[in-house]
Amino acid sequence: MAGTSDSLSTSEELLLVDVRALVAQACKSRSEAERLIIEYANKGHFKRVRGTGGYIDPRHWGFCDPGLGFFIPVNFDTSTVEYVRLPADKATSYLLRQQMDELLQKDFYGPPHEAMRLVRLWRSEVLSMLTKAGLPWSLEPSGSKDEKTEDGAVPEHVKYDMPAPKSPEQKAIQAFVIKTYGSNWRSVSTRTIMTAARKDKEFTLLVQPFPDRSTFERALGRKKD
Repeated sequence: MAGTSDSLSTSEELLLVDVRALVAQACKSRSEAERLIIEYANKGHFKRVRGTGGYIDPRHWGFCDPGLGFFIPVNFDTSTVEYVRLPADKATSYLLRQQMDELLQKDFYGPPHEAMRLVRLWRSEVLSMLTKAGLPWSLEPSGSKDEKTEDGAVPEHVKYDMPAPKSPEQKAIQAFVIKTYGSNWRSVSTRTIMTAARKDKEFTLLVQPFPDRSTFERALGRKKD
């Protein structure tokens, strides 16, 4: 079912940023989670991959060859995979790359840049990856067992996988982000969130002075104290 779609995450699909969060719960490390996801993608484990824009085969994710000038970086924060091909004179092995271009002809490669955005993986395939890797997994949100309100409900920041707010400003930022973007907030850049917050009269009246970027990023767990 590889291809493109304009729909966002569903209960059966997870954006890459959510896949990383789920895997990180099992292996206790974001960087290890990213490494494991790319490893299994390269093995062809993920059969149902969707996103908007161009399609980039998961078996090539993470590829990096400065000599030939080919790169396929994976940005988990934005759930984006890109294909980048530098001009031949920018490749460190210029002569080899030039020979390759002449042999295969430039049109064979397609465009020099392509992006697959809002990349999603099938939840069951992510869980089967964890099983194969010998890692424990749980569908319960991180912290939901210990962090509950007095009436037993799970706090909003836990539901949306945000850190516990440490100030009224951070709590207001989280509430605004949840109200505005819902469960898709991770795919929205901090800059975009701040721009939207500046235009929101209720937020600007509630939070004065307007919080700096650092406060936004700490509230969303994008920057550590």
